[in-house]
Amino acid sequence: MGTADYVETFNVSALRKGMTYTATNSVVRYLPDESLWLNAPSMAIVGDAPVLANTMGFMPFWEFRDANNDRIGTTFAVPADWKTVAVDILWFNRGGGSGGVTWRARIGSINGGVALAAAAGSSAAVITATTLSLSKLSRLASSLAVTPGFANLELLRLGSDGGDTVTNTVAVLGVKISRVT
Repeated sequence: MGTADYVETFNVSALRKGMTYTATNSVVRYLPDESLWLNAPSMAIVGDAPVLANTMGFMPFWEFRDANNDRIGTTFAVPADWKTVAVDILWFNRGGGSGGVTWRARIGSINGGVALAAAAGSSAAVITATTLSLSKLSRLASSLAVTPGFANLELLRLGSDGGDTVTNTVAVLGVKISRVT
């Protein structure tokens, strides 16, 4: 069996705090504080044309352009006892522009045997940009419902929104999803 044929199944209720689950070129880390970390390479383009790049030759990030509605997304396992989550992004300003950046996070259930549905979204959040290359952890949603099993995440920069006034690209290093209830 070649690597393209490799499939691993696991019991979502068996996910343990502090364990790292890896996939090719990406890491999903379930942290001891009942959160999970999705790094940039664990996500893919789902709309428009964000760019996967790196800084300092080793730190990957997704670059979101101004005046565009760039979107990235991924799927992840939801532990059995999670009901609602908060969504934070670790990001930075790629240029010298100042102002606000409009973000939206969406999460939807993709469990087996259940019809796919549009992901439920947070309200658009206008977050003040940092100065050039200074990273910032920003909360986009404080209580999104999840169903144990599997879920999809979509992260969107609403560059066409009137509140998005930063006229240069911004970069996302990753997304932190934390259990609320």
